[in-house]
Amino acid sequence: MRHPDTDSSAGKYIPPPYTPPYISATPEVKVRKLEKGRDEFLILASDGLWDMISSQEAVEIAAMHLRSKGGTPTEASEALVTEALRRAAKNNGITLDRLRSLRPGRTRRTKHDDISVIVVDLSQLLDMYYWG
Repeated sequence: MRHPDTDSSAGKYIPPPYTPPYISATPEVKVRKLEKGRDEFLILASDGLWDMISSQEAVEIAAMHLRSKGGTPTEASEALVTEALRRAAKNNGITLDRLRSLRPGRTRRTKHDDISVIVVDLSQLLDMYYWG
């Protein structure tokens, strides 16, 4: 287990006694009917993204990349990861290039949490749903 005096890695410190579950993964889940013209895409991401970027900022970044000519969900996902890394680098007083050059592992984990992002384009799904 991590100890705050010896491990400054990203994440939350769990004080003794160490009793299961050590990590709780409770996702934020919302269920609602999709609306054509309103629901354009879905962002699925780990807390590493949400630690750096608000929900509204993520929507704005993803929308900008999806709406650009030839924009793809992959480009939107990559833009979100890049922005989160840029902010992590700034918070640590280093450049984005320097942060990216750090090898995965303990040193890099002291700079930011893992960041995983998937952007799903709902436009085709909604077209199939509404128009068969």
